[in-house]
Amino acid sequence: LGGGVLKYLVHYAQMPAATEDCAFRKACVDLIKSLADLNDDGQHAAMVQAGVLGPLIGILQKEQSDVELCLRVVEIIGTLTIKSDAAKHKALQHPELLPILMQLLQTEDEDLLFHVLTVVGNVAALE
Repeated sequence: LGGGVLKYLVHYAQMPAATEDCAFRKACVDLIKSLADLNDDGQHAAMVQAGVLGPLIGILQKEQSDVELCLRVVEIIGTLTIKSDAAKHKALQHPELLPILMQLLQTEDEDLLFHVLTVVGNVAALE
C-alpha cells in the first residue's frame, strides 16, 4: 500500500473524536490494523518508515477511556514492534509511550492488558 494512502489513514485515525465521525475513525484504525496483520515484513517496514507509530501513540494519549480503540492501537504497535528493531527504536523515541502503557496496565480488560504487556516486552527486549 502506498505511503500516501497510509498517511491519510493515520491522519483520519487521529482526528479528535468530537470533530470526526467515530465510526470512520475506528474504520481507519481497523484498516491500519489489517495492514499490520498482513505478516509482511516489507509492509511493516513501510508503516514504520511512514511514521505510523507517533500518531498511534498520540491516539493512545488522547483516547485512554476508549478501551476498544486503545486495544486496536496497542495491537498495531505490538505487531510492528514484535519483529522490527527499527519499530522498537521508533517507539522508544516517543517518551510518552511507556507512561501511557503503564496507565493502561490498570485496565480491567484482559485483552488490552495482554497486548499492553506484549508491547512493553517488545520494547524492553531492545534495551
